[in-house]
Amino acid sequence: MALFMTLHRRDFQAATFLLCLQFAFWSWVVLTLLRPIQATDVWWQLASGRYIASHHSIPLTDVFSLTCRGNRWVDFEWLYQLVLFSAYSLGNLYGITALKVGGIVLAMSFLIRRFRQTHIPEIGIYLAALIVFTACSPGWSERADLVSIALVSALMNDLEGMRSGTLPMTRRWRWCLIFLFWANAHGGGVPIGLGIAGLYGIDYVLAEQLSWKQLSVWLILIFTSTLLTPFGIHLWKQIVQSVLLISHAAQTEFRPPPWNHMLIFWMAFVLHILVLLRQLETGHKIPWRVWALTFVFGYEATQHARFAPFFMFVAFPFGVQALWIHLGKRQNKLTEYRSFSTLVVAGIFSLWAMAQIPRVRIGIRSDVVPVEACDFIVAHHIGGRFYTDIDYGSYWIWRFAGDPPAFIDGRSSTVEGYMNLRQEIRRAQQGPPSGWQHFLDKYEISAVLIPHPASSVPTPVFAAYFPKTRWSLVYRDDLALLFLRRVAYPDLHFKQL
Repeated sequence: MALFMTLHRRDFQAATFLLCLQFAFWSWVVLTLLRPIQATDVWWQLASGRYIASHHSIPLTDVFSLTCRGNRWVDFEWLYQLVLFSAYSLGNLYGITALKVGGIVLAMSFLIRRFRQTHIPEIGIYLAALIVFTACSPGWSERADLVSIALVSALMNDLEGMRSGTLPMTRRWRWCLIFLFWANAHGGGVPIGLGIAGLYGIDYVLAEQLSWKQLSVWLILIFTSTLLTPFGIHLWKQIVQSVLLISHAAQTEFRPPPWNHMLIFWMAFVLHILVLLRQLETGHKIPWRVWALTFVFGYEATQHARFAPFFMFVAFPFGVQALWIHLGKRQNKLTEYRSFSTLVVAGIFSLWAMAQIPRVRIGIRSDVVPVEACDFIVAHHIGGRFYTDIDYGSYWIWRFAGDPPAFIDGRSSTVEGYMNLRQEIRRAQQGPPSGWQHFLDKYEISAVLIPHPASSVPTPVFAAYFPKTRWSLVYRDDLALLFLRRVAYPDLHFKQL
């Protein structure tokens, strides 16, 4: 009886400490995510959601820009945009942040469930989750990418569960409906999911868990479900075009992850490779799917920062599992002091969570979004044809709802003509002042909103590209400059800055 009570007390104590660890971890995650809106693209996505909600239709052509209005627009994130605008309608900016937190928590929850299918103890699971969350933190934003990250995490949980036998193979059929949702919420991420499903399907056939016929039917149904969008086959045409244009994209997200900004990711990547190589050296068999996923997602993540979260959710868990196997007998010492170790880690998470409380902010980043410049434009009723920098176009669309229209924004290759326009802008900006003036004259631009130069005072370059005989600098702050063409606003009197 005394032995039973002792064991019961230990189980109760272990369960209590584990609950403390879970509460501390999730508190830290949520508090870390309570930050001002990070992504500039979220503003045009909000505007699109507002348009869909008010017009009760999905735009098939551009309705926001000055330059490409009426051109084909494959808005393969329309469903997420509608949800995003609904969240904003219910809770303003708090609703947007809540949606972001919910998506990331969902992705992390599926990751933890996947870890629990292995023999890794809870403390090891949450330490691995810490690495994944921290490595991905530079990429956490409010954009539709959240849909793909969460669904990839859920897909890997199910596929690994079916491969190990902990989940029934019939579970695969529900992904036909999930891919239907995926294609309408973030169509750009569908090829990632379809590629993973195809790879695991081949592995199932080789392991005699499925026949080739069963695999073919499953994949055909999944692919067919992705065609059930307002764009049909044009969705896949747009995806192929976007993939081909990635190598020519100038956005930071399609460049290699910077060492200083994404150091945790690089450390995790190197650790993953070293652990797999060590397992190979010691004679442990590593499934071919692990090598395939490591190679594909490792390569993409090291070439394009936007793919770093996918590597961490798809391939990195295999490295964690291999590391735990490699620890061998040494993991037993950690198991012996499981309650104490759990309590220590819970305490560390609690301290980190409390440290995040003073940094909690909900709102707009005024150092990224030209809120005050737009306030100035509204206050002085400045209309006309604007040139808006691409980084400002998304907020411009949200703020003015297409009147006046944005010159260009972050929708990139999804709007027909935008990629050619970006190249034209780059040539005009890098060319002589006469070329820039010709560019502005070509589009009959009467006002220009551009980023403030690095120095506190506009450089002589601006005097060359915006000569005072033709342009007036009427607004300036730490973020943006607003130039007006003198002949376009003869009745407006502003102080020349």
